[in-house]
Amino acid sequence: MNAAGYARFGATLLVWCALLGWHVTADRLDCTAAALSLALVTALLTLSGTETAFYRRRAFVRLYLRSGGLLFRLLSRKALMLFWQAAKSLLLGLFLLIATLTLDTAQWLLLLADLLVLALVLTALSTMLEGELQEDYREPVVRHWAMRLNAVLLWLAAALLLYISPQENYSDLRWEEVVAFSAAQPTVGCDALALLARLGAVGEALALWSAQHLLGSLREPTQVLMAWAAFLAAFGASFLLAWAYSRALVGVLARPWAVWRSGEE
Repeated sequence: MNAAGYARFGATLLVWCALLGWHVTADRLDCTAAALSLALVTALLTLSGTETAFYRRRAFVRLYLRSGGLLFRLLSRKALMLFWQAAKSLLLGLFLLIATLTLDTAQWLLLLADLLVLALVLTALSTMLEGELQEDYREPVVRHWAMRLNAVLLWLAAALLLYISPQENYSDLRWEEVVAFSAAQPTVGCDALALLARLGAVGEALALWSAQHLLGSLREPTQVLMAWAAFLAAFGASFLLAWAYSRALVGVLARPWAVWRSGEE
């Protein structure tokens, strides 16, 4: 890994530290501090999403649209894209903060190790695509492709870690009892986020409960249905966490303003 790779690792390490700090102090932070944490994560996600939206917009407008047309003017309004990316990033950032509240030590170490993986992937892709893409597009495309690849790798690693790590045993409980038990676990200082934190903890516990029972001896149709629903939802939530985390990491490296300036018509 070259000097640029080490610089990328250092930048993404700041994101990991910020999320870990949120995890450790969330039970003592008031709503103002929680809102600032959400704003920081949203900003990182917005930077990543906006950079991709800008270079895609530039390519589409230049290749397919005639200058001066209504559609050309509409799609050239960067403020609309920025607003749309920020709205999506706000929801994704909220999910990321809630999801990281229940991570254990092994999962945090996995997220830390993923920083090195992402740095290596970025370095490798940047080298491979040198001379293959137009220079204005190369780094944004590298970051976008690396984010996608990293999300998949992190998701698979997280699933493997969940499989080999010891977990809470819910095999003797009904799903209603699991809900009551898990809802009392997370503590968040901001009441506005406390409900979401409890819902996240309940979803994670139900997913674990379902995994422990799907190959067991469930007989009641409602129990079987609940087990499958929770099990499938867990896969989606796990991938969404890997996706949001990867986007936040890439966001600290993104330079959408560079694409913005180079895309001026």
